[in-house]
Amino acid sequence: MKRTLTFLSICFLMISGFCFGSEAGVVAPGPFPGVGQPGPIVKSKFFVLEAPVKSGTAQVRLPLDTTARGIALVLGESSVKAVGADQQALESIVIQDEELSRMNISSVNTRFNLGTLSPGPQSLTLYDLKDAGPVRMVISQPESRLELRVQVKPMAARCGEKVTLSAQIEDEFLPQEAGVIAVFPDGGPLALNDNGLDGDPAAGDGIYSGTFTAAGTADFQGVNIRFTAKGKRFNGMEFQRNAVNAVMVTRPQSSILKDTIAVEHDEIIVPLAAARGNYRVEIIFGVEGTCLAYSRENTILQGSPAAVRLPLPVEALAADRAVVRLLNKDTLGLEEEVEIRLTPTQAPPDSRSVSAQEPAGLDSKRRAAEKIKNEEKNHSHIDH
Repeated sequence: MKRTLTFLSICFLMISGFCFGSEAGVVAPGPFPGVGQPGPIVKSKFFVLEAPVKSGTAQVRLPLDTTARGIALVLGESSVKAVGADQQALESIVIQDEELSRMNISSVNTRFNLGTLSPGPQSLTLYDLKDAGPVRMVISQPESRLELRVQVKPMAARCGEKVTLSAQIEDEFLPQEAGVIAVFPDGGPLALNDNGLDGDPAAGDGIYSGTFTAAGTADFQGVNIRFTAKGKRFNGMEFQRNAVNAVMVTRPQSSILKDTIAVEHDEIIVPLAAARGNYRVEIIFGVEGTCLAYSRENTILQGSPAAVRLPLPVEALAADRAVVRLLNKDTLGLEEEVEIRLTPTQAPPDSRSVSAQEPAGLDSKRRAAEKIKNEEKNHSHIDH
């Protein structure tokens, strides 16, 4: 989970991390980002179960739509045994990975192979459990056709801003019945719906949606959201899927004074509200839905309003819009982003020819690869 939040934070420190001084350049042709970019789509073919433990034994019921290459991971247990309803013992192996402990998951777990079971509801009995509390299992079905896809929009929200959650149950056909619940770190649940209301774009399309208001935070906070989808597939077979996604919530210290942004012949001036701290202003220029160029500048605010001057790339003269972002370098939070309209003063470039241009670095890499290949040939001749 910590990795997810780190990745989301870095997404807003664009192109090459922190820099010093002005920088501008061309952006490879791609979709223009716009304001309120959604986070990445997280895809899941696994689900999580809990069962009470009594005298070292627990009963679990697995809704398996397929068992091909399926595995079950019993967390925090190294001596547990699993037996199916037919009293057949499941093949197991104890695995240890210290990296898991960094994500608040036990580093020692037992993995069971589910390939010998039949699809459908399956009951397992777990023996020799050492933990007196509930046992937790993670079940993965990589060959399943059913996949849960979850997304958060926007990926970076400000305190008090509405955030939309969406969950899609991807399968051969729509499920007979399904319910999706999102659970927040404080334990509060939010039921997502597919009725075309309460933030859901369209009824009956298999995409479940819901909205919540980003809570207050001291400066910056990553919020992990756990999604659970349960129900019956189109063929009546039970299913469950779980996924985790995250939203970054920021309490802005400064803001962009949108109405006073000025564009001059070789620069663009972005006024900021009074604040203290290290900031970066970034601009992405685009035309007709395609990115053209970028510009960015670091600044230190000393408690007074400031006007940040950014270079205007030549390629940006063809732009009809731009997204201006204000990033807090101290908290890694996105303080504000606004979209502004521009008046193009030159024709846009041919995006196909731009995308076909090979970056300068690749040519040297190709020559290096050819040199290595020739040296290998020479050594081969010598050896023979």
